[in-house]
Amino acid sequence: MGLATALAYAVFGTVTALAQPASPAVAPKVEIGSDTKYVAVVLAGDIQEEVEILRRLLANGLADAYGFPSHKTLTPYRGVRYYPLIGPAQITESSMGDNSTNGMAGSFVPADQPAPHPEGVYLKDYGVVYTATLPPPPSNPLPGTTVGVVHRIPLSAWDRARKELRGETVEPDGTSVNEPPPLADVILKVLADNGKHFTRLAEGERITVAVTFRDDAANGILHPQLIYTPMLGAPAGMPPGGSFPGGTGVPGVTGGSPYIASGGHTPPPSGSPRPAGAPEDDAAWLTEVRNRMTLSDLHVKQQNYPAAIIAYKNTQELLQKAFDAKRELSPEDAASVLTTAQLFLHLAKGYESAGDNEASRKAMQKVGSLSKMAATLAGALPAAKAQPAAPPALPSKLVVTASKKLLDEVGAGKMTFEAFRKAATVEYVTPSAADKK
Repeated sequence: MGLATALAYAVFGTVTALAQPASPAVAPKVEIGSDTKYVAVVLAGDIQEEVEILRRLLANGLADAYGFPSHKTLTPYRGVRYYPLIGPAQITESSMGDNSTNGMAGSFVPADQPAPHPEGVYLKDYGVVYTATLPPPPSNPLPGTTVGVVHRIPLSAWDRARKELRGETVEPDGTSVNEPPPLADVILKVLADNGKHFTRLAEGERITVAVTFRDDAANGILHPQLIYTPMLGAPAGMPPGGSFPGGTGVPGVTGGSPYIASGGHTPPPSGSPRPAGAPEDDAAWLTEVRNRMTLSDLHVKQQNYPAAIIAYKNTQELLQKAFDAKRELSPEDAASVLTTAQLFLHLAKGYESAGDNEASRKAMQKVGSLSKMAATLAGALPAAKAQPAAPPALPSKLVVTASKKLLDEVGAGKMTFEAFRKAATVEYVTPSAADKK
């Protein structure tokens, strides 16, 4: 073969090779005993795309339910980062965070708070399985549990204007839900709305979502609803104390910071200061604070920012009176001071949303000064004695499963969501009393 012929053959052979389609990937071999089996590397019809899309929708749904950061953002703020699962002694001036996420309406979520991150996988002859790890839910996760629905008679324009003039709370007209839906309903709604798009699921296959609830203190996950939403009573594991009713603080000191929580109520000790004109019963007083904060958050969610500012101001004034009743602050008041800072953060957020940047700036200055005061007070607290570590508790689990048949029927409008919810399988597994010992 001459040189010219060899070059022509080399060029022609290269072009021909480039024109050939790539060979399909060969499935990897897995040795099992004396047999050789092949594992498929490509799922039929690219069902993995469907798995990923629903994974993202589930992540958004769980983020909204818990108030975690999701794909949306707001203008960043510099504010106090409060960890409710630690004592005031751990508060420092550097405990600051960016409020650059919008999670649950009106709640402050640290910028580094991880969002729910479910993962999904397709299993042949079974279907799709999603798993996620979350903090314990604030309420019963089972579907159909009571949700606070409020029906209100619309106010006349005159009555509404008069209430606003007097600085009174103006509730939104119509029907509103003041409690989040059960977590199982959130998951079922995502499946009902989107399961119909799983066109490549085989008959008899299903979609399962398994959520494991890990305690916040055990794995370091912060519960957004316990960060900047006032709580009724102290968080689990924290003793009552401080100078205000029903919150966190140091043992042996009456009261605590004025927090509100979704869930049970821990009655504060007698003798706690209460603002003039407030209900005599501590539980009623704290319920009033909770209702005002819920209303304020609802106004923000509905983008009714002027009403939100009025509502936040009313709440702040109610708590400020209790705060002022304590003439001399002690180290045990650090959490109470931080609560007041939280309210100013809410105000700043409302002002900024309403376009009043100057008022927002002044409110944030107040947040800074109060957080420094809390850090100074916390620095004077005696060091807490180390407690023996509690044995790890078995987690609770929520498992939601819907078959392809159910997903197709509800997606085609042949079944209502109520019927779908009853037909789907929902299991809530909690540790037995023997396991907890």
